[in-house]
Parts: sequence; C-alpha cells; structure tokens
Amino acid sequence: MDDPYAPHLARIDDDSVSKLIRLNLAYPNWYATAHVASIGAFPPRAKLIGAFSITETKKRHLVAAESPGFLPVTLFFSDGECYAFGANYEGGMLSNGHLTQVPCQHHNLYEGERRAFPNLERDLRLLGRSWGFGAWIDDKAQSTLITAPSAKTDQPLFSLDAVSISMMAMQSPDTPSGDLTLVSRIKGKLVVMTLEVSY
Repeated sequence: MDDPYAPHLARIDDDSVSKLIRLNLAYPNWYATAHVASIGAFPPRAKLIGAFSITETKKRHLVAAESPGFLPVTLFFSDGECYAFGANYEGGMLSNGHLTQVPCQHHNLYEGERRAFPNLERDLRLLGRSWGFGAWIDDKAQSTLITAPSAKTDQPLFSLDAVSISMMAMQSPDTPSGDLTLVSRIKGKLVVMTLEVSY
C-alpha cells in the first residue's frame, strides 16, 4: 500500500533528461588504450534507464541523499522524515518507482574540497565519491561532471546540465562499467535519475 504521507513520485519522460547528458567523446577508453582485441571496444556511454520527479513543498524539501550502491536511495528531508526510493529493473529500464518511509540514519556530506581541472581551466567543487566514481560541480557552468574510477585523466566522462545534490554508484567487478544514480534539481524540480555507464 502506498504511503499517503510520502512525497509525490512520478516517472518522467526520458528524453527530457537525456538531452541534458553530455558524453565526453574524447574520453580515453580503457579497452581501446589497453588494446584488448579479444574483447573488443567498449565505447563510453551514459545511458539513462529511468528518471523520476519528487514533489517538494515549502515545509518539506530534500537536504541530502545517499546509498551504499546506486539503489535504493535514502532521501533526507527538511522535516526530519526519510524515505527510500526504489524501482524495478525490467527490460533494461526502471519502472514502478516507489518511496518507503525509513528511519533516518547518519549520512555523509562532502564539504569544501576543490580540485583543478586544467583542461577546463577552472576549479570544480567535489560533490562526492562512490565506488571510485567522482561527481564534481562546475558552479560557473551550473553543471555536474562525472569522473570514472581509476581515471588517469582530468577529463570528465560525462556531464549533466544541472547541479546535482548527490551521486551514488556501483562499479562492475569485471568490466569498466557501472550503474550510477544522480539526485538533481532540473528547472526547479527534484529528479532522481539512474544511468548505465561505461568508460
């Protein structure tokens, strides 16, 4: 049964979010540089597999989000309530998104760390790290940049034309890929999106 007190959750059109994702086609691909001919090329990508909007109010807005992997995501709200966002993975996409009230437990916030990205000629602010992935905020461009695990380059893997609140991920143990969830505000709307990422 749905929780009548939970924030309103709605699946949103993938195209409206996908157009905000900018893949860095110049990113040095791990398989290509390692010349693993037997496996073949594994082209970099960031494929959106689901995006959901969550309604905020004057009395309840999101203050933080975290996950030990990429889903479920615990959402911490300003009124002291916490909800876990989850969804079903079917046919390569997420469906049946839902919010379940959960106890609020300690969460980690990243504060203050900055790093120079020479190719961008400016510093970026660290949003967080998860399973080796890094999320960086470009305050000037109002965008979020994602770096891949074990990256030997300052080049972002992809960027999102929105400022994110949190990033959570889980890396594949045997391929240069993973699943990644970003919690962002897009045109004032709180959006939770999950992507399949390869690098």
